[in-house]
Amino acid sequence: MTCPSQPVSPDVHAALTVLGRRNTTHDQHSRVDLTETCLTGANLSVANFSGADLAGTNFSGADLAGTNFSGADLAEANFSGANLNCVNLNCVNLSGADLTSADLTDGDLTAADLRGARFHYADLRRATLSSVNLRNALLGGVNLAGADLSTALLAGADLWNADLNGANLCGAELLNVRHNEKTNIADVKTDARTSGKWW
Repeated sequence: MTCPSQPVSPDVHAALTVLGRRNTTHDQHSRVDLTETCLTGANLSVANFSGADLAGTNFSGADLAGTNFSGADLAEANFSGANLNCVNLNCVNLSGADLTSADLTDGDLTAADLRGARFHYADLRRATLSSVNLRNALLGGVNLAGADLSTALLAGADLWNADLNGANLCGAELLNVRHNEKTNIADVKTDARTSGKWW
């Protein structure tokens, strides 16, 4: 999806701010639907989009620090260059999403579906990625230092030049992970359940 070059207009931004600050207990069975919306560069930090349908939405360059996306559908969404520091992406669908150069430091991605997602050069330091599905994800150059990848599914993922220093890989599945001599595995934590170790 091609978005216009200008930022989100003030009136649209105001509407999104109200939407992101709503009391979700009044949602009942309805879901916020912003499928394939252009939200490039928007400031939606600490907003609440839990359970929303945001598939294909373009958040590139947006400030989403502390935003709650838990349970949302974000398949094929574009978060390239976005600030997702301390974001809640618990149990979301991010399959095929673009998170290139995004800042996900200290984010919670527990049990997220990240199959085929692109994370090139993203910052995931200290992020919680336990029980995530990262099969065939592109993690080249990603900073995963201190991240919790316990019981994560990483089969077929690309970890070229990735920094896993001190990451928790207990119970992780690493079968057919692509790596090179610059993949930093210093001080990683593993246990008997970790499968596919190459070191």
